[in-house]
Amino acid sequence: MLSLNEPHTRAIPRHKGGALVEFGRQVIFDEVEGGIVTRYEILAHPNEHGQAVDAVQHHRKVFGHPPRLMVGDRGLHSATTEEALLSVGVKRVVIPAVGP
Repeated sequence: MLSLNEPHTRAIPRHKGGALVEFGRQVIFDEVEGGIVTRYEILAHPNEHGQAVDAVQHHRKVFGHPPRLMVGDRGLHSATTEEALLSVGVKRVVIPAVGP
């Protein structure tokens, strides 16, 4: 247990210079134009891979079509993510690769 006041808190290794570990939870937000949040998920196990595909599936369910643009941080990047998103109709994918 990391905290008596917040027993749900978890250690999150960040692998970034100056911040080896942070505490809390990782949350995924799906946001559309205008800053409207259409879905959020508190990750039980901090792993963002696959979340981009889940986000597009949810967008299609809510709006009836895939988004034109999918943007995410490098935590969403995987070898097959961009290919999977383009194959379901996303026109432009902007997710930087992991690394320097």
